[in-house]
Formats: sequence, C-alpha cells, structure tokens
Amino acid sequence: MITAAAAVELVHIATLYHDDVMDEATMRRGAGHANARWDNTVAILAGDYLFAHASRLVSDLGTDAARIIAETFAELVTGQLRETIGPGPDDDPIAHYLSVIGQKDRLTDRHRGPVRRMCAGAADEHVTALRRFGGDRRRRVPDLR
Repeated sequence: MITAAAAVELVHIATLYHDDVMDEATMRRGAGHANARWDNTVAILAGDYLFAHASRLVSDLGTDAARIIAETFAELVTGQLRETIGPGPDDDPIAHYLSVIGQKDRLTDRHRGPVRRMCAGAADEHVTALRRFGGDRRRRVPDLR
C-alpha cells in the first residue's frame, strides 16, 4: 500500500511540474516552482524522472498496477494535449475546459482506488463508496479495471 501511495504521489508531483511549464507558471501555492527556480528544461526532466521512478515502483506491484499507471500516463498526456490545442470551433469552451481538467485529474479520482484496492484487498463496494464520496467521474470514461 505504501509503495502504491508513493507512486501515485510521484505521478501527481510530476504532473504539477509539467503543468507549470505548460502554463508558464512561476508560483504554486505561494512558492516558486521548479521552472521558475531553474528553467523549463530542468522542470520537465525532473517531472520525467518522477514518472520513471513511479513506474519503477509500480512495476513491483504486478502487471495490473503497471497497466493502470500506464493508462493514467496516457490520460494525463491526452488531457494536456487537449488543453494545449484548445476547444474546436464548435465546442463550448467551458465544457471543454471542464472536460480537460477532469481528464487530467482522473489520477486522483479513478486510478488511486483500483491500485489501493489491489494492494489492500478492499472489497469493491468500499472502493465504490470512496469514489462516490470523492466525486466519481467514471461516468465520462470507462473504468480501466
């Protein structure tokens, strides 16, 4: 369970590094961010290293956990691409934005549960209850379990 939690947090931090580069942000929660402290290249490489380390940790948890983390990376990158490209001419910009942030935040809403459940042996109904409590976004994307 600790390994899974550490991997999820590493992925979360890596996404913040990359997101701040993409947004050209210099601050996060009142503190200077890596891209402002050093530069974009260092921030991107640091984020990539965190993704690699999370993958290495998850590889010890088995193929199901490795698959979930790989699918998480794919969703995160797709969300970032959609944000960068922006809404199409026929798209509602607010709906597009909400969809993108939902896609980028699914790591917390969808993928933590299955990895934790696999590691802790929790019953499906408990995972479902926790997802409901935390805000279930699975309506928009099929469950990857």
